[in-house]
Parts: sequence; C-alpha cells; structure tokens
Amino acid sequence: MSICLVCSNLIHEDSKDKILCSLCKNFMHGKCVNLEINDIEFIETTKTNWKCEKCIREKHSNVLSINTNNSPLELISNMLKDFKMEIKSDIEDFKEQMKNLEKDLGYSIELCHLKLDQNSGVLDKQNKLISLLLENVQDLKTENINLRDTTKKLEDKISILEQNIFANSIVISGISSTQEGNPIQLIKKIGSAIDYEINDEMIDSYYWLKQNNSCFKKRIYLKFVRKIDKEKMLQTWRYKKYNLKIEDL
Repeated sequence: MSICLVCSNLIHEDSKDKILCSLCKNFMHGKCVNLEINDIEFIETTKTNWKCEKCIREKHSNVLSINTNNSPLELISNMLKDFKMEIKSDIEDFKEQMKNLEKDLGYSIELCHLKLDQNSGVLDKQNKLISLLLENVQDLKTENINLRDTTKKLEDKISILEQNIFANSIVISGISSTQEGNPIQLIKKIGSAIDYEINDEMIDSYYWLKQNNSCFKKRIYLKFVRKIDKEKMLQTWRYKKYNLKIEDL
C-alpha cells in the first residue's frame, strides 16, 4: 500500500483512483489532484509523464533561486528558455506518446482486420452450407412433387384395374359355413335356381373369398368372361325375386 501525498490516507494497490508523479515518484488519489478515473486511464494508456503541483512549483522556484543574482531581463530570458525547454520536452513526450498510441491503434486495427477476415471465412462457409441445404430442400420438394404425381397416376391405374376386375365380377355372399370344396357346382345350382344357366365357357375364374372373423357366412368370387353374362344373371336375379337361401342349395 501507498500513502497519498495530498491527504496522507492509504491508497489500496488495486484502486483505480491513484496516479504516480513522474518526478517525485509519489502516489496520490485522483480526486485529491482533481483527476477523474477516465483521466487517469488516459494518462496511463498514453504513458504521459504526469507531474504533481508540488514538483512543478519546486521546479519553478529552483529556477528563480538560481537566477536571483541576475538582472530582471536575464531572469525573464532564462525563464523563457526554461519554459521553452519544458514545452519542447513536453512536446517530445507527447510525440512519443502519440507514436505509441498510433502503434497500439495500428495493432488493434490489424487485429480487427484479422478477426474480420476470420469471421468472413466462417460466414462464407456458413453461406455455402446454407446454399447447399437450400438446394437439397429444393431437390426434396421436386422429388416430393414427382412422387405425388407418380402416386396419383398409380392410384388412377389401380382404380381402373379395380373397375376392370369388378366389371365382369360378382360376389355371392350368405353361403353357409358348412359348404366346402369346389364352388363351381354351387355356382351352377344358383344359376339353375333363378332359371339362368351357367356353363363353364361363361366363367373366367372363381374362388372362395377369405372369411372374416366377425362373419360366419362364406362368400364366392365369380368372374364372367363377358360383362353381358354378368348383367344378365343380375337382371334375372332381380326379376325372379325368389326367396332363395344359399344354404338351402
């Protein structure tokens, strides 16, 4: 710790409110010499040789005491010379401080440029990555649109196929679960029961449909070679209006 030359109070080492005289090398509180903390920081940053009032007065008093035997004109002349030398010294100090400040400023600017270049590189990489991601998103959108179109076309084809499949087909339901074996004889019996003869040449395919767990009745899928035969059978069925039960066949 140090003692303030002005107020004689202690000055803590970590205190920012302190300044050192370049002549007497004594510390003083900034507030005791009318200096703000910002002023002290500027003096320290610029490495200015700050002098306390006591040292300045002693310096001038020494000059006056040395020249007491001289004439007033010589005294003034010597004072002017000392003043000029002091100003010159201060100017040199100021120039040196400005050089140091300019050097530090140049280093700071160079460091800023380096950081900017680094950030620019990072931004360029990020922009390229974003562009690549946008391209991928656009490709996915295009692929999604194409898949939708393909799906729509397939759905249309499936719908057409289903229509073609069922155009010549009927499903006979309500058949007793005890009926087994080849359903062709049962199909022909149904035709005879409604006075519509069904022969082998009229039939394209037939088979038992899978039985649902919730349904105890069987079903037969029957596809005619010609659509007209299917329509005639259905028409005959409607016209006859027989109270026909499949399980009785």
